[in-house]
Amino acid sequence: MSTLPEHDTTAETLDLVVFVAGGWRVGIEARHVVAATPIAAEQAAGGALNDLTTRLGLTPPGDCLIRQCLEINQPTGSQKILVDGPLELRSLACDGIRPLPPLFAARNTLKGLRALVLPSQGNGMILLLDIHALLSIEAQRHEEESP
Repeated sequence: MSTLPEHDTTAETLDLVVFVAGGWRVGIEARHVVAATPIAAEQAAGGALNDLTTRLGLTPPGDCLIRQCLEINQPTGSQKILVDGPLELRSLACDGIRPLPPLFAARNTLKGLRALVLPSQGNGMILLLDIHALLSIEAQRHEEESP
Protein backbone atom coordinates (compact mmCIF):
# COMPACT_ATOMS: atom_id res chain seq x y z
CA MET A 1 0.00 0.00 0.00
CA SER A 2 1.45 3.38 -0.94
CA THR A 3 1.33 6.36 1.35
CA LEU A 4 0.42 9.83 0.30
CA PRO A 5 3.15 12.43 0.58
CA GLU A 6 2.80 14.62 3.64
CA HIS A 7 1.29 17.99 2.97
CA ASP A 8 3.65 20.79 3.95
CA THR A 9 1.67 23.59 5.62
CA THR A 10 4.70 25.64 6.59
CA ALA A 11 4.68 27.48 3.26
CA GLU A 12 0.93 28.22 3.33
CA THR A 13 -0.21 31.50 4.82
CA LEU A 14 -3.45 33.20 5.74
CA ASP A 15 -3.77 36.96 5.41
CA LEU A 16 -5.45 38.50 8.45
CA VAL A 17 -6.54 41.97 9.46
CA VAL A 18 -5.58 42.15 13.14
CA PHE A 19 -6.97 44.70 15.62
CA VAL A 20 -7.97 45.00 19.26
CA ALA A 21 -11.40 44.16 20.71
CA GLY A 22 -11.96 44.48 24.45
CA GLY A 23 -8.24 44.25 25.13
CA TRP A 24 -7.79 41.07 23.04
CA ARG A 25 -5.92 40.84 19.74
CA VAL A 26 -8.45 39.67 17.17
CA GLY A 27 -8.08 38.71 13.52
CA ILE A 28 -10.41 38.22 10.58
CA GLU A 29 -9.54 37.00 7.11
CA ALA A 30 -8.33 39.93 5.03
CA ARG A 31 -10.26 38.75 1.97
CA HIS A 32 -13.50 39.80 3.68
CA VAL A 33 -12.37 43.40 4.30
CA VAL A 34 -13.21 45.74 1.44
CA ALA A 35 -12.02 48.98 3.06
CA ALA A 36 -10.75 50.45 6.31
CA THR A 37 -11.23 54.07 7.35
CA PRO A 38 -9.92 55.76 10.52
CA ILE A 39 -12.62 57.40 12.62
CA ALA A 40 -12.05 59.75 15.55
CA ALA A 41 -13.45 58.63 18.91
CA GLU A 42 -15.98 61.50 18.88
CA GLN A 43 -17.46 60.26 15.59
CA ALA A 44 -17.53 56.66 16.79
CA ALA A 45 -19.41 57.66 19.96
CA GLY A 46 -22.48 58.57 17.89
CA GLY A 47 -23.52 54.91 17.77
CA ALA A 48 -24.38 54.89 14.04
CA LEU A 49 -21.91 52.04 13.39
CA ASN A 50 -21.98 48.49 14.71
CA ASP A 51 -19.25 48.11 17.33
CA LEU A 52 -17.53 44.71 17.06
CA THR A 53 -16.33 44.84 20.68
CA THR A 54 -19.95 45.18 21.84
CA ARG A 55 -21.10 42.41 19.47
CA LEU A 56 -18.55 40.10 21.05
CA GLY A 57 -19.89 40.95 24.51
CA LEU A 58 -16.61 42.59 25.56
CA THR A 59 -16.04 45.91 27.29
CA PRO A 60 -14.83 48.62 24.92
CA PRO A 61 -11.67 50.41 26.07
CA GLY A 62 -12.22 54.02 27.04
CA ASP A 63 -8.81 55.22 25.92
CA CYS A 64 -8.87 54.38 22.19
CA LEU A 65 -8.47 57.70 20.36
CA ILE A 66 -8.60 56.37 16.81
CA ARG A 67 -11.01 53.66 15.81
CA GLN A 68 -11.39 52.03 12.42
CA CYS A 69 -14.48 51.45 10.31
CA LEU A 70 -14.12 48.18 8.40
CA GLU A 71 -16.34 47.51 5.43
CA ILE A 72 -16.99 43.77 5.34
CA ASN A 73 -18.03 41.98 2.16
CA GLN A 74 -21.09 39.88 2.99
CA PRO A 75 -23.14 37.63 0.69
CA THR A 76 -26.06 40.05 1.16
CA GLY A 77 -23.93 43.18 0.52
CA SER A 78 -21.33 45.07 2.46
CA GLN A 79 -21.65 45.91 6.14
CA LYS A 80 -19.65 48.40 8.20
CA ILE A 81 -18.33 47.57 11.65
CA LEU A 82 -16.33 49.59 14.13
CA VAL A 83 -13.09 48.19 15.60
CA ASP A 84 -10.28 49.56 17.77
CA GLY A 85 -7.05 50.55 16.05
CA PRO A 86 -4.36 50.17 15.13
CA LEU A 87 -4.96 47.76 12.26
CA GLU A 88 -2.31 45.34 11.05
CA LEU A 89 -2.33 43.33 7.85
CA ARG A 90 -0.46 40.13 8.69
CA SER A 91 0.36 37.11 6.61
CA LEU A 92 0.53 34.24 9.12
CA ALA A 93 1.65 30.66 8.60
CA CYS A 94 -1.27 28.23 8.61
CA ASP A 95 0.64 25.88 10.90
CA GLY A 96 0.26 28.52 13.62
CA ILE A 97 -3.55 28.19 13.58
CA ARG A 98 -4.85 25.96 16.38
CA PRO A 99 -8.41 24.71 16.88
CA LEU A 100 -10.04 25.68 20.13
CA PRO A 101 -9.27 23.20 22.92
CA PRO A 102 -12.42 21.12 23.64
CA LEU A 103 -13.03 22.51 27.13
CA PHE A 104 -12.50 26.07 25.91
CA ALA A 105 -14.79 25.50 22.90
CA ALA A 106 -17.51 24.08 25.15
CA ARG A 107 -17.43 27.12 27.45
CA ASN A 108 -16.76 29.74 24.78
CA THR A 109 -19.04 32.80 24.92
CA LEU A 110 -17.32 34.81 22.18
CA LYS A 111 -19.61 34.68 19.14
CA GLY A 112 -17.80 33.75 15.95
CA LEU A 113 -14.58 32.57 17.63
CA ARG A 114 -13.18 29.71 15.54
CA ALA A 115 -9.48 29.24 16.35
CA LEU A 116 -6.39 30.57 18.07
CA VAL A 117 -3.43 31.84 16.09
CA LEU A 118 -0.01 31.44 17.64
CA PRO A 119 2.38 33.33 15.36
CA SER A 120 5.90 31.98 15.11
CA GLN A 121 7.18 35.54 15.46
CA GLY A 122 5.31 38.29 17.14
CA ASN A 123 3.19 39.51 19.89
CA GLY A 124 1.35 36.51 21.29
CA MET A 125 -1.98 34.93 20.59
CA ILE A 126 -4.63 36.19 18.16
CA LEU A 127 -8.28 35.16 18.39
CA LEU A 128 -9.44 34.16 14.89
CA LEU A 129 -13.04 35.14 14.20
CA ASP A 130 -15.39 33.95 11.50
CA ILE A 131 -16.75 37.41 10.66
CA HIS A 132 -19.61 36.06 8.50
CA ALA A 133 -20.81 33.79 11.30
CA LEU A 134 -20.59 36.63 13.81
CA LEU A 135 -22.53 39.06 11.62
CA SER A 136 -25.18 36.47 10.71
CA ILE A 137 -25.67 35.52 14.39
CA GLU A 138 -26.21 39.19 15.14
CA ALA A 139 -28.62 39.60 12.20
CA GLN A 140 -30.67 36.61 13.42
CA ARG A 141 -30.81 38.09 16.92
CA HIS A 142 -32.12 41.41 15.56
CA GLU A 143 -34.78 39.60 13.50
CA GLU A 144 -35.94 37.69 16.57
CA GLU A 145 -36.19 40.91 18.61
CA SER A 146 -38.20 42.74 15.91
CA PRO A 147 -42.01 42.42 16.13
